[in-house]
Amino acid sequence: MKILFVNTHLDVGGIRRALLNLLPTIADHNCQIDLFLLKNDENARRDCEMLQGVNLCKPSLLMTVFFTSIKDYLTKRDIFKMIIKIMLFGLTKIFGMRKTLLFLMGFQKSLNGYDVAISFSNDIWAGEFWGGCNDFVLQKTIAKRKIAWVHSDPYKLGFTEEICRQTYHNFNCIVNVSNACKEKFDEIVPEYAFKSKVVYNMFNVEEIRNKGEELNPFDWGGFRIVTVARIKNQPKRIDRIIETCRRLKHDGITDFRWYVLGDGPDLQWLKEEAANAGVNDIVIFTGNKSNPYPYMKNADLFVQTSLYEAYSMVLLEALTVGLPIISTNYDSASEIVEQGLNGMITQNSTDGVYKAVKEVLLDRSMLETMRNRVAKQEIGNELAFRQFWDVIYNR
Repeated sequence: MKILFVNTHLDVGGIRRALLNLLPTIADHNCQIDLFLLKNDENARRDCEMLQGVNLCKPSLLMTVFFTSIKDYLTKRDIFKMIIKIMLFGLTKIFGMRKTLLFLMGFQKSLNGYDVAISFSNDIWAGEFWGGCNDFVLQKTIAKRKIAWVHSDPYKLGFTEEICRQTYHNFNCIVNVSNACKEKFDEIVPEYAFKSKVVYNMFNVEEIRNKGEELNPFDWGGFRIVTVARIKNQPKRIDRIIETCRRLKHDGITDFRWYVLGDGPDLQWLKEEAANAGVNDIVIFTGNKSNPYPYMKNADLFVQTSLYEAYSMVLLEALTVGLPIISTNYDSASEIVEQGLNGMITQNSTDGVYKAVKEVLLDRSMLETMRNRVAKQEIGNELAFRQFWDVIYNR
């Protein structure tokens, strides 16, 4: 079995983690795995060096420059690539991202001889178009079967019936990362429901547990809450943490610290909001951590405040190190959180987060009950593994 994965890049993000967890899991099963990245830089090559049995294919110079920020070239003082980047930026302004990218694909050698070619990063149509993997698989690969992954809520990605028909007509299968996402995809384009499937994201249970055993990073000995997320407020709603802590402080409940791990475009603004709300002594923004698992392992509670998620890998990671969860009630939350057993699902609002966290802080015996149940919960990839091979072999 010869399989090609096409992904935009290996920069930070949930899709990167999902791909890096999936590849080594399947590479041991008599497969030849090729990985083509639209942006192939030193960070990607370093990641791929750790993936035994995965061959990294090289994109054209133009493709890599297109997906690399001009800031990177300014930092490296690479004048030649900076000039190319400026020219490509001009083309994008005139013709748009998709047309420019389709033009650049003409300079890329086709990849052929595959049993399966997978577009692992979905397009984003909300606002300006962002993507390229679907077009690359359809136009620049030759394979017996072509499969496209959808990693988020199709409505949030800007999918419409017309877009789905045009994009997915020539794909043999569309993979959604949760049942909730599949239901929405099927609502948008019912005629493709027969080839719309679900494959959960895989994760490395042993690695997560081993990394969780590293040195306890906390200097606060009291109650510790952790949130791990990309600090982009619109989907993740980190502002709910600040308002929750403001209300709790007003209630006289201050014997806890809430650690927010991650980086993103709204980090500085949220730090300022925490200071303005008078809770910067309670809400601790740590920035991005290459190993967040010791924070989870040594915390008392994980809280996810997201407005929406496709299928939250970070919740599974928290459960893997034995940490109970409070999550807002987005569509796929119940596929991971068992109410009152391994965590709590609360109303998808600031008020819902506040009430749930306050309940746990005032009655910590309920948290201990959940922690004992989490410790007995079997966490693994068996279901996701079966789903993946069912899709690959069209079972």
